Amino acid sequence: MTQVLINSLAGACLSLLIAVSFWLIYATTRIFYITHAAAIALGAYGCFWLSHQMGLPFFVALPASVAASAAILLAAEKALFRNLRTDGPGWV
Repeated sequence: MTQVLINSLAGACLSLLIAVSFWLIYATTRIFYITHAAAIALGAYGCFWLSHQMGLPFFVALPASVAASAAILLAAEKALFRNLRTDGPGWV
């Protein structure tokens, strides 16, 4: 029973962390940044792939997947969203 409570608390904390990150982005930009959700999923799958499929230790796979997700988000920002914010219609 204790393990179920600990797992539930850990899952709730992760959900809260993701919800707060969505709120911080929306509160400052007034844009629902759906790419943020894709980056979270990409980072999680990247860490899983690096640690289980490639055999890297978890503490090596975690920073590598975070760096890869950050690089992909930066590329998306520069290629897509920066142009939409400056040149797009008013609703963007």
